[in-house]
Amino acid sequence: MVVALLGSAADTALTGLDVYSGVGPSLRGTRCPVWIAALWAAFALTLRSSFAWMIAKPWVAALVGALGGPLSYWAGLRLGALRWGLAPA
Repeated sequence: MVVALLGSAADTALTGLDVYSGVGPSLRGTRCPVWIAALWAAFALTLRSSFAWMIAKPWVAALVGALGGPLSYWAGLRLGALRWGLAPA
């Protein structure tokens, strides 16, 4: 629950600062798209099972986090699900 809430809060902050905007309906009272909050919840549910092998390798976890997070936002931009904040709509 903590991961889902923190991730949604971070994305709400990023959309509030106009770093990017999401396509689709937003969560009530925020600018975070509902589908991004759902992705954070799904990600949080998989942490123990899919990333358990990284517990003994913190450098791998850091590398996966440093590359995987930005790459997922890049993929969302390329697929048209997100827009850069400064890009024309």
